[in-house]
Amino acid sequence: MSDSELNIGEVIAVLGKVEAAARGAAGDALELAAEYLLAETDPHVPFQKGTLEASGVASVARSELVSAVSYDTPYAVDQHENVGWKHTKPGAEAKFLENRMNDPTVQSGIQKIIQGAVGRAI
Repeated sequence: MSDSELNIGEVIAVLGKVEAAARGAAGDALELAAEYLLAETDPHVPFQKGTLEASGVASVARSELVSAVSYDTPYAVDQHENVGWKHTKPGAEAKFLENRMNDPTVQSGIQKIIQGAVGRAI
């Protein structure tokens, strides 16, 4: 085999390493992005005693490359969905998570986190 010939086995091995690095970086990026979204959302979570805000969690399923932000109290859905309720905490609102996900500034921040982490890996 000459120096100019490709060794397909070596190419496949290198591509496998690149894929593994990219998937690992994507998992890290999704975790950072979910933590960022949680931090951006918390100031808008309705507050009485802090239980709802404290229940906020950012999670990632690395094997599926999926991340999530959730709030886990018996009344979390009611607080999120009831747009008619008044909140005393400045900035608190219904749709606190949904509104952050739809905020172009937050979307841009998430995009930069993911692009930066994956870009550095590959």
